[in-house]
Amino acid sequence: MGIMKLCEKLTYDYEKSKFKRLSFRNRRNMKKHLLVCKKCLDYVADSDILDVLLQKAEKSNNKYAFSENEKKMLKGKLKA
Repeated sequence: MGIMKLCEKLTYDYEKSKFKRLSFRNRRNMKKHLLVCKKCLDYVADSDILDVLLQKAEKSNNKYAFSENEKKMLKGKLKA
């Protein structure tokens, strides 16, 4: 399997793992891949940040507005 297919599978499995427990084999393969693939590790970190921000927005009764620090952080991540 090519590296891009492995990365696609990892991102799919990572998002899926937020809703359903993965098999031992899938969890092990994900951990191994994250040890060697910086891009996927960055994806996981970015995904976690977005989840936190979305949960924060969901809990707020008002329309959520990003703080200046959050805006700078997101812009920096997008440029990288």
